[in-house]
Amino acid sequence: MKKIILVGMAVLFFVAAMSGCAAKIYYSDLKDNLSKQLTAVDLIKVKDMWFSKSATAEFYMCKDTETELICTPQCDGSNDLVCPKLTVNGFGGTTSNLR
Repeated sequence: MKKIILVGMAVLFFVAAMSGCAAKIYYSDLKDNLSKQLTAVDLIKVKDMWFSKSATAEFYMCKDTETELICTPQCDGSNDLVCPKLTVNGFGGTTSNLR
């Protein structure tokens, strides 16, 4: 009987541990510049771990081609710009002072 309980607890632990991570991406803004064939994309990326949540605002500049958008990050750390971290409230929403 103890062996069945231990196996059940181990299975429950592994199922809970595997289901604890999710990432969601929300498009917060798209700005199209038709004269220069560019599109600015603002994203909010939320990582929901089992015990914590984190969110980052990410900004991309995309070149419009006939069939696709070719996007490059604007705050990836390769220059002096770093994507800002956002505050995650208890309901899964984010707040920031971005303007």
